[in-house]
Amino acid sequence: EVLLIYGDVSAELTPKYEALAKQLQGSLGKRIKLLAKPFSKVSDSELDTSLVCLIGTTKSNPLIAEFALKTPFEITDKGFQFSEMSFHNPSDFFMVGVYPNPRNPTISMSMIVGNSDKELLNAINAIYGKNWRGVMRNNWGYQVYSQGKKVMLGKFAMNSNTTWEIDSKAHWDFTKQAEMLEETTHFKLIKHGEVNPKYASGLLPMAEQTISEIEEFVGKQFTGKINYHAYSTAEIKGLLINDITHSNVDFDNLEVNIIVNEEYEGNHLQSENKLVFRQLLGKPKLNVLEIGLSVRFANKWQKLGHEFWASRLYQSGNLVPISELVDNELFDKESRLVFDCMAGVFVDFLLQEWGKETFLKKYASWQPTPAEIEKLQKSWEDFIPKNIIPENDSVKKLNPTIPDYFKGFNFAHEGYQVYDGYGSEEATNSLKRLESIGTNAVAIVPYSSMGDPNKPNFLRLSNWAGGETDESVVHSAFEAKKLGMHVLLKPQIWLGRGSWPGDVEMKSEADWKLFFDYYNRWTRHYAMLAEIHEMDMFCIGVEFAKATLAKPQKWMDLAHSTRKIYTGKLTYAANWGEEAENAKIWSAFDYIGINCYYPLSKSANPTQTELNEAFGKTMKMLKNKSSEYNMPIVFTEIGFRSIEEPWKQPHAEANGADYNESSQANCYQAVFENLPENRDWCKGVFWWKWPSYMGYAKKNAKSFAPTNKLSEKIIYKNFSKL
Repeated sequence: EVLLIYGDVSAELTPKYEALAKQLQGSLGKRIKLLAKPFSKVSDSELDTSLVCLIGTTKSNPLIAEFALKTPFEITDKGFQFSEMSFHNPSDFFMVGVYPNPRNPTISMSMIVGNSDKELLNAINAIYGKNWRGVMRNNWGYQVYSQGKKVMLGKFAMNSNTTWEIDSKAHWDFTKQAEMLEETTHFKLIKHGEVNPKYASGLLPMAEQTISEIEEFVGKQFTGKINYHAYSTAEIKGLLINDITHSNVDFDNLEVNIIVNEEYEGNHLQSENKLVFRQLLGKPKLNVLEIGLSVRFANKWQKLGHEFWASRLYQSGNLVPISELVDNELFDKESRLVFDCMAGVFVDFLLQEWGKETFLKKYASWQPTPAEIEKLQKSWEDFIPKNIIPENDSVKKLNPTIPDYFKGFNFAHEGYQVYDGYGSEEATNSLKRLESIGTNAVAIVPYSSMGDPNKPNFLRLSNWAGGETDESVVHSAFEAKKLGMHVLLKPQIWLGRGSWPGDVEMKSEADWKLFFDYYNRWTRHYAMLAEIHEMDMFCIGVEFAKATLAKPQKWMDLAHSTRKIYTGKLTYAANWGEEAENAKIWSAFDYIGINCYYPLSKSANPTQTELNEAFGKTMKMLKNKSSEYNMPIVFTEIGFRSIEEPWKQPHAEANGADYNESSQANCYQAVFENLPENRDWCKGVFWWKWPSYMGYAKKNAKSFAPTNKLSEKIIYKNFSKL
């Protein structure tokens, strides 16, 4: 239970604080109860024993002065000071996420403190009005806002029970980074971070040209002025606005927020088109029309244009039916890559079917009946092959640079914060460390989840700033390639409650059909992402031990359709044991992928020779599998925890075992002893795992990560030999 204590200052403002408290109560769900009271009705015992959240100013809520006293924030008559800076604007405010309660340091408190109650309420509504959860579910130690913009954020270092200090390693100051670079008729280009002029210089001329084309199409003039915010990295964008997507728009404030760097060179989403169409034509009832028009007028959407990618999807059997395109709920949760390019082509189709005049008349209010959808569907199915597919579809095919031998790691998104996941500078530094020990390949592993292994569910794509978003995946892939490493994109499914993908088994043919429909929707997105960003290899599944044995043809069909979207190398990661030894799917792939967690010994103290020989037997068995299909094997996963006796059950959790990095190192050595003599059929290894930030192994000492352990030295020594 959280006790929210708000300012009790006037007949005008107190009801507004009460209304805010209700909004926050409704955002927390059933697990967290929020009890809201004005400060005048709170008892000393409640302050001593409750998880307290204070909101207001020192004038409206005098408790703030007492509770802020030991924090790094200094509140004055004119405003507040923090990190050697003063904040005096009436709209300035700060948030403290977690800090020791000065009355009882064993429990925490939080604060939302402004210079003016009226301005504080307005600012909170403006910033969090569309996401009230962000107020109370605040993972940051502190955030500072000035004139409506986030200018500082970070974590506290816990130096004592009662007083914490700013953690210099997790502190970001954006007070001096925003700078207007250019202004045109309809745009102000504002940079955040060190935006390279090479990638920013052509943005506004292109956007102005597109507005002219839109004005001619619509027959109206656009009169707005768009603030075009360019961010040098996904990390800076995520830290500042809690959105890490390549490009997003703010309709209320007429703003575009876009990542502008080498990673997205030549990739123009032109999201500003949505703002222009919204002003000129209003908001349509169907999202597909607004998105479709925006994409249709984009210059080289996703590098090669929406028509190119729609033709790839069509040829792979992934034409999106009209019934799905006009379903707003499905449209919003589906892949932006798949549905946005299809939306662009769907607008092309409607313009051909109706003509521009009728299209513009229907734009705002069109909602087709089932009969109308059915009537249009046949023409829609004929439209792409007759009008969109290029005469020569070899315009863009990957020419993956596959090494003779993969010396790789599964590069794991850990921490789940903007500043330590795939999209971060920490990830870049971690990749540099990998390269320094001889690594030439990484597997990047975004997740979705299933709630029940026996029931199909829609597989959502990660879209929250701290998750494995497309943009964070792209960042790590780009940085790895820049370091000379090869990239395997390896999406995986997470099942909680003790389950894993090997438990996935549907109870009826109808459920199997639905499972593969959901799974195809998910994998086609990542296949398209891998193709757009030229990743070297794609893995279409991981450890579906029962599903591959029960439905081998379904997996082979999925591989065949994936090849018409993605033109690099394909693999599947089979689980050790029955699946690896009995799956009949491999003729559809380029590599047999094995997640190799075969036990090496039952003994508590095996010798190094015994461990070496045990893995040698595993290699002999897998060599036979390679020969059976005349196909090379790659270890898509193999690894050992740094615990006592990791050789007994290499895949298992630590389960209370003591830390032992020597035992982990012995297992690594056993694997390396057997690799050189089998290079002709075993083409490499992706160890499980290497974290996206270097501090992970220290916090998770018993994990699989070999970082800063004896195993890292063994890796360096042996990678140099392979």
